[in-house]
Amino acid sequence: MFAQRVARSSAVPLRRSKLRVVTEYRAVTINSINILLQLLTRVLCNEATEELLKIEGFKEAFAKAKKNVEEGKIISVDQVQRKY
Repeated sequence: MFAQRVARSSAVPLRRSKLRVVTEYRAVTINSINILLQLLTRVLCNEATEELLKIEGFKEAFAKAKKNVEEGKIISVDQVQRKY
């Protein structure tokens, strides 16, 4: 009986310790996955940007569109939908 009580009482801290390790491992794993996803997103965005910059006349068209937005020369989505 005494041996069982000792075994149970020493098992509780051990279980808590294992639970803490598993919880910390999950947090580290989730954080690592998050970092990898952010890195992948950056790489894909950079590749897409490079592809766009290879299109002839893209830089000029983008600069013109940016200037139009700054000057307020824009058409709302509602206007486009009504028009077409």
